[in-house]
Amino acid sequence: MSASPHSPDTWRDVRRAAWCVLCAAVWSVSGAPTVGSTGQSMAPTGAAGIKASEPFTIGNTAEREDSDEWKWAVFLQGDDDTLASVQCVEYLLHASFKPPRQAICKRGSLPGKGFLLAAKGWGTFQLGVKVLFKDGRARFLTHDLRFSAQVEGWVSVPPSFAGKLKVPVTAADLNDGHFVMTLDVTRSSSDKMNLQPVAIEVHQDGSGGKTGWSFDVLVDEHVTSRVRAARYNDWGHPTRQMLDAPGAAAIVPSAANVGIRVLGVRHD
Repeated sequence: MSASPHSPDTWRDVRRAAWCVLCAAVWSVSGAPTVGSTGQSMAPTGAAGIKASEPFTIGNTAEREDSDEWKWAVFLQGDDDTLASVQCVEYLLHASFKPPRQAICKRGSLPGKGFLLAAKGWGTFQLGVKVLFKDGRARFLTHDLRFSAQVEGWVSVPPSFAGKLKVPVTAADLNDGHFVMTLDVTRSSSDKMNLQPVAIEVHQDGSGGKTGWSFDVLVDEHVTSRVRAARYNDWGHPTRQMLDAPGAAAIVPSAANVGIRVLGVRHD
């Protein structure tokens, strides 16, 4: 069923498309660096966000610093091969940031993440993102900054996959939280996938003792499973904790690649 011309989803997509075109215009007139020698002009694509078929996505984590300000980080998420193929990621921030356009050309060492930009602020907004590949390609994307998660992880799962899937779920600083969630992936049919969280490896719980965390599993940005708040402790070394009540497996369509995002919230 198609959306009404005046539905919230339609207006959101229109705003995102307009923002992506604006980002492209800003980069065009501001002399953004080009990659490779093709000299090809790239039209904006993915204006409504990254589709599940893409091998990467944009994510962010945030931590309240005081009553008025948050420290946050935005980054590219993908597998090692995808991150290795990227030369730089440029972020177009709110006009109150100086400069509003910032390029990150160092991948970094976070598992499953790269090209991290850290900043501070009091409000959320939509970022423009330009991914520059080493072979000369470019992608224009958008990301809605959120302050709801302290750790995040993401993987793209091919339609034929079945078995145990491990998703690194980390903060911008691994000392603030580093987990690996294991998802049990089974197939109910050729075009449907059963997805169930079964265990969490705790590498850094984020404090000197037990720390409370809850986790949401999202498929294509819709919550499919919730792991209720519990106390986790790394005991000074990685520990594996089976989930006592993982709940029923979520059944999701999987005719194409499926993007699975895990968000973790700390409960002090």
